[in-house]
Amino acid sequence: MYAFSKNGEVGIDLEQIRPLGDLDELIEKNFTVQERKYINHLSSERLQRFFKFWTVKESYLKAIGEAVHKVGALFYVDGVHLTPHAVISAKDIGADFFGFSFYKLMGPHCA
Repeated sequence: MYAFSKNGEVGIDLEQIRPLGDLDELIEKNFTVQERKYINHLSSERLQRFFKFWTVKESYLKAIGEAVHKVGALFYVDGVHLTPHAVISAKDIGADFFGFSFYKLMGPHCA
């Protein structure tokens, strides 16, 4: 992958496309109605479409975190839906606080 910019920094977010046990829940809670329709339109492309939108939203979140800090505000991220699926660094996304509920780490949805 290559990224170029004449005017500033460039960020890249990569995710491995992989099955997720709680994909339906993640889609329902993190995407708009239109996004959900697009993601679910073709079952054969569902995971690819999910991760395409997920990485865009995550990149946007990182950019917002940087903008928030420029005005001296603190940035809190609720990672309740992502925490069981990935290693997350609050520092990497520019968050001052990162929270999640431990109940998401237990139970059948984490199998």
